[in-house]
Amino acid sequence: MAGILSQGLKAGGLATLLLIAFISLNLGVFNLLPFPALDGARMAFALFELVTRRKVSPAVETAIHALGFILLLALMLFVTWRDIMRLFG
Repeated sequence: MAGILSQGLKAGGLATLLLIAFISLNLGVFNLLPFPALDGARMAFALFELVTRRKVSPAVETAIHALGFILLLALMLFVTWRDIMRLFG
């Protein structure tokens, strides 16, 4: 990521601005994925409640979001570990 940003800085101000906008857009789209612990999951719960006309139990929703958060942390640790192994291994 730092290498790409460095290349953007060397290419000029507009390229850097476009790169930052692209990263921001990607983060926004990723956040809208219907995965627990992301905003997209909250929208999925709201859609479920709208379609079924039943409220999801706050305890169930909390448990699902907690599990999703744990899975996202595990994925982050896995990717970080692989990056470290690629650099030093």
